[in-house]
Amino acid sequence: MSQFGIVKVLKGKFRTSRSGIVLRKALVIGQFAASLVLISGTFIVIKQVNYMRSADMGMNIEQVLAIRNPRLSSNDPEVFRSTVQSYLNELQTSPHVEKVATTNSLPGGWSNDISSTSTKTRIIGVTEDLEATTYIHSVDHAYFDLLDIKFLHGRDFNKTMATDSSAVILNEAYIQRFNVPVSEELLGEKLMFGNDPENTKYTIVGIIQNANRGSLKNEVEPTCYFYEPILGRFLVKLSGSNIEEGMAHVEKTWARFFPNSALEYAFIDYRFDQLYEQDKRFGAVFGAFSGFALLVAILGLFGLSSFMASQRTKEVGVRKVLGASIPHILSLFYKEFLILIGLAFLIGAPIVYFSMNGWLMGYAYRVEFPWIVIVMALLLVTTSAFLTIGYQVWRVAILNPAKTLKYE
Repeated sequence: MSQFGIVKVLKGKFRTSRSGIVLRKALVIGQFAASLVLISGTFIVIKQVNYMRSADMGMNIEQVLAIRNPRLSSNDPEVFRSTVQSYLNELQTSPHVEKVATTNSLPGGWSNDISSTSTKTRIIGVTEDLEATTYIHSVDHAYFDLLDIKFLHGRDFNKTMATDSSAVILNEAYIQRFNVPVSEELLGEKLMFGNDPENTKYTIVGIIQNANRGSLKNEVEPTCYFYEPILGRFLVKLSGSNIEEGMAHVEKTWARFFPNSALEYAFIDYRFDQLYEQDKRFGAVFGAFSGFALLVAILGLFGLSSFMASQRTKEVGVRKVLGASIPHILSLFYKEFLILIGLAFLIGAPIVYFSMNGWLMGYAYRVEFPWIVIVMALLLVTTSAFLTIGYQVWRVAILNPAKTLKYE
């Protein structure tokens, strides 16, 4: 404050001094730089969220209902399997139910009920022992077909083949971890957990493409799929013709077979959408702040341009007398303010890049840093500035030169 002169400030002379004008311009530059950062950040957040919501998950989750495990009064596993099988059979009697499947873990960000192990694993004769987290996922013969998960090599589980109790299907991520090609040559090879030669050796019967079970923030887990004919969590693919009828059938059938257990369900596409709710809220907050920052910047520019236009009223009058047009007068002011916007860009652009690129790096699957977003934000800021400046200068430029020169 001492640098600006307290006496000048108290007398009101500071606003018209050189220091006052410099401070005004510095504030405008800072406000527009902040606007540029926040507007660009908002666009990038929206772009990333839209990418995650529309990205290929490696499976088809349209109209697929996920149902949590029921609770039975009996602890007998045979009773459980028999009841579940009867429930699934009854579900498929409706024309509004296309397919059903069972699994030990539901896709879409449910509680982490899929098991994992850090035991050494290897494909005998192909890879060295590797001690790393491997996810174990149990599914029935209909799971991959219901979710339309693509097989790169091999086949699905077959409920009529007794040997599939010791079969395994691997995803790409599991094989890529060993740095070996994902090829059909791996079919028929044996997978083993641990070093004990007495351990069960599982025959590789299929290799599937990577499918995201959860948020795209995380990479696809290296997963081994094992066959179980009956499991406690269900997937139901409803027919597109009448979802309401399909849901009514699911609820009615559940009440019949599991009367003492509440039906907990959700559509998988809804579950995936909910995974990004926090990101959407973050984008909304970003957008609110960017709008506020732009408004503050425009108000600051409104005051600065009004002040500068009033200080140059005589100059504008002289130029009009000498034949200058209003567009020419506007261009003189625009050039001066373009320098301020350019400085704001030089400050804001690096901040946008380093901050938002760092934010994007938190996602395993993300958009490339969209430079066009900074350009769009710059155009928005520049347009807002030009409209504000143009209005103030136009008010002075349309005045009668005779009156303005006489006034001066």
